[in-house]
Amino acid sequence: MKIGKRQIILASLVLALGAAVYLNWQFSDNQLIKTSADGTIGQAQLVNNQKDEPVSDKENKDNKAGDNKSAEEYFADVRTERQKVQDEVVDKAKEIIEGVSNDEAAKAQAVKDAAQIANIYQQQSNIEGLIKAKGFSDCVVFIQNSECSVVLKKGEMDEQTNLVIKDIVNGQSDIEADRIKITGV
Repeated sequence: MKIGKRQIILASLVLALGAAVYLNWQFSDNQLIKTSADGTIGQAQLVNNQKDEPVSDKENKDNKAGDNKSAEEYFADVRTERQKVQDEVVDKAKEIIEGVSNDEAAKAQAVKDAAQIANIYQQQSNIEGLIKAKGFSDCVVFIQNSECSVVLKKGEMDEQTNLVIKDIVNGQSDIEADRIKITGV
């Protein structure tokens, strides 16, 4: 099968459209992480806890397991939301590329933008995989505006962890260490 010039242009326009949609979303005030009315993010709440006596060691362990579950839910929710956004970007990119006229400059810019977005998605995925390979149970990485935010479980964070993560992020994305934020959940 011979790949023609039109197919290459069409593919590049789809990527460019995706990039344009992603950039539009990034520069708008949409937030990936939803907060409650009082501004807390993912705070666990105990229901029907009617005991007035001190909590035993066994109950402390149960509460810690509940905290881990809420952290796991946080990571799952963020990944689901991020995948939805990425799918929307790709769909809109396809629409833009299909709707672009024969202007070669516009097509080239659209392809360039789409390639940048695809590169950011790949960097996020690579960084998450490498962090997990270092023994961390879970993490989520966000890259935007030449900055990177890494979210880990709070129990896994310390100074050595920060250095390892900053080294991984810098190696995969060339983002400087002072532009890398590490947050615990």
